Amino acid sequence: MTIKLFRQCCVLFFCAFLCVILSDVTVNRLTQRKMKELSITDDTFRKMDLSEIDVDWVLLNAKEQYEMEPYELMLTAIYFDLDLREGITWDKPYIWKCRNKLIQKYDDFSDLTGILKSLITEMNYFPIPKSTANIPYVEYVDSWKFERTYGGNRFHEGCDVMALKNVRGLYPVVSVCDGTVAKMGWLEKGGYRVGVLSDTGIYYYYAHLSDYADIKEGDRVRAGELLGFMGDTGYSTVEGTTGMFDVHLHFGIYVHDRNGNEISLNPYYFLRRIDDNSLYFEYGRN
Repeated sequence: MTIKLFRQCCVLFFCAFLCVILSDVTVNRLTQRKMKELSITDDTFRKMDLSEIDVDWVLLNAKEQYEMEPYELMLTAIYFDLDLREGITWDKPYIWKCRNKLIQKYDDFSDLTGILKSLITEMNYFPIPKSTANIPYVEYVDSWKFERTYGGNRFHEGCDVMALKNVRGLYPVVSVCDGTVAKMGWLEKGGYRVGVLSDTGIYYYYAHLSDYADIKEGDRVRAGELLGFMGDTGYSTVEGTTGMFDVHLHFGIYVHDRNGNEISLNPYYFLRRIDDNSLYFEYGRN
C-alpha cells in the first residue's frame, strides 16, 4: 500500500469516526433538552406535531426503509424534529439511536405509540359534514394553547372549528370514530357537550352544541353518526346561555395517565389528516 493510499484510508476512517461521534452528540443534546419530559403529560407529546410527517408514507415505508414499526418511527420524529416526508432520507443508525434513547428514558414507550396508533387508525370522519346545498363550510387553525380568560387565565385544550355561516343549529356534528356516548349535558365552559369514548379508551369531546341528536348516554355510535348540531352555548352557569361567542365546535381529545388524570392532546393535526374525509349531509336549503 502506498503512503498516499494509506493517508486517504486514514482520512476516510477519521471522517466516519467523526460522523458517529457527532451523531451521538446530536442525539445526546436533544436527549438532554427533551427527554426530561418524556411522558403522556409532557408538552412535546401533547402537542402531537405531525406537520413534517407524511403519515400515509410512513405507514407504507417505515418497515422497509428503517426496519421500524411505523408508530415508533412517528413518535421518534415528533421528539427529534425529523422530517418524514417522501423524498427525505435519514441515516438508519441515527434513527435507531434516537428511538432507543426514547425507550431508555421511558419504560412504557408502547403506551405513547399505542395512543398515536389509536388516533390515526380510529378517527375516520371529519366531525362536520359538508352540505349538499353547497353552503359556506368551516375553517380552523391550530389553536392549541391559545389564551383563554373566561373562568380565569388558562390555555385552550382543543381545536375550534368555526362556522363560516354564523347560524346556530345549522351545521351537523358527527362522531369521528366508533365508540360509546359517555357524557352529555351542560358544562359552564363547554355548553351543551357530548363525550364519546372510543373502543381504545380515548375520549373525544364535542362542545358548544346547540342541541342533540336522538342519542343518550350509554348508546353505541358509529363513525359518521349524528351527535348534534354546532352552536354557541356555554360560558355561563345558566344552562342554555348562547351568544357569548361565534358559532363553532370545540373539538377535544383526552387520554388518561397512569394515575387516572385526564390529559388533553392537540387535535389539530389529526383533524387535518381527516379533513378530506367529510360526509355530505342535506342541510342549508331554503
